[in-house]
Order: sequence, then C-alpha cells, then structure tokens
Amino acid sequence: MTEIIGTRKIAIPNFFNKDCHVYEDELGWLEVDKRDAHSLVSKEIWDNLVCLVGLNIAFYYPGNDTFYGLHRESFPYKFYILPRDRSRGKYPVQQCKADTHNHGDQVIYETTDVYCIWDNLKIDGHSLEYIISKSYILQLN
Repeated sequence: MTEIIGTRKIAIPNFFNKDCHVYEDELGWLEVDKRDAHSLVSKEIWDNLVCLVGLNIAFYYPGNDTFYGLHRESFPYKFYILPRDRSRGKYPVQQCKADTHNHGDQVIYETTDVYCIWDNLKIDGHSLEYIISKSYILQLN
C-alpha cells in the first residue's frame, strides 16, 4: 500500500456522503490495475484490462458530472452514459448503480473493434486518457 505524506487534495467533495470525499490520488487507474497490466502507461492498462481481458468499466467524470460505462459482454461494443437517478440520494455515488449490465440507452460510441475506442472516443473534446486520469473508477470487473 502506498503511504500518503502531506495534505491530500480533494478532487470530488462529498462524493460518498457528507465529508467523505474522493481525493486526487484516487483518480484514474489504481495501483492494482497498473500491476495487473504490468504497465504505468494508461493506454497499455486499457488495452490489457479492458480490451484483452475483457473487463467492464464504469467511472464518474467530475468535469461534467457524468457516469460512463463500457459493457464488454455485448457486441457491438457500446460506450454509455450510465443512468442516473438524482432522487435516490444527495450524493453522486447514491445516484448511479455504476452497473454496466444496466446501462440504459444513452450510447455515445459504438464499434465492432474494442481497440479503436481508446483513439476515437472523445468526451467534451478530451481523449479517453485524459478523462480516465481525471475520473473515479467505480467498477473494473
């Protein structure tokens, strides 16, 4: 486990509940993801865990306050804005199940080649590398 020295900067305030935040060092790929992929390079982690192994991924991007997901068990591959019900609770994590099996119908990218998602998907004009580095990954399974 990585030791955190000094003050941690809050990235997403009150994400889980009051005063339970997501910190900047918790955004993007986890250390276990990097170890599993044998890489520190974001694209290589994506290629290994999502494309090759076939894991589903769900994450929250605070830049536009949106939950996203890719469900790898369906074909063609569809990248979704995940359903969100703000009436389920005050805090973001309560509002989305982050379940790629229950992905709703807001498809933002569709392809038959899962490897092309990394280079072609843009969210608010940003690359997937940027988006993941600024996002809190909720599910990678």
